[in-house]
Amino acid sequence: MTGAYTAGREGLSTILVESSDRFGGTTAYSGGGMWFPCSAALKRAGVHEELADAAEYYKEVVGTRTSPVLQDQYLTTGRKVIDYLEEDSDLFFVIYPWADYYERAAKSPAHRPRAAECGHSRRSQSKAASDPRRGAGGRTACR
Repeated sequence: MTGAYTAGREGLSTILVESSDRFGGTTAYSGGGMWFPCSAALKRAGVHEELADAAEYYKEVVGTRTSPVLQDQYLTTGRKVIDYLEEDSDLFFVIYPWADYYERAAKSPAHRPRAAECGHSRRSQSKAASDPRRGAGGRTACR
């Protein structure tokens, strides 16, 4: 969906086809939460993490399931995706107080400042601009 949205935003014609009777695929069931370290959305929520700490956490959790090159690419470019999407005034991301499944991992959000306020979370989720929970100034912090 993000690929189709981005292509359309950049002036290309797109079509989005779903394989089920509901849009969103597994994202619709999982809640659509994601973590991209050091994104503007996290910074707005008061989560100021170092990329080296995020990398240590990520690599402990993911292990060798993916290549180190792919892992590094995710860590260094993921925040750019969130930041690019938020350039659209109709889309923004908030941080929800959802638990970290890997609290025992090194550099888990449970071990950082403001952990209690943000529910030990780094997970972002998109919201439409018309969402009444958007808050003052159009951006929100922890929910």
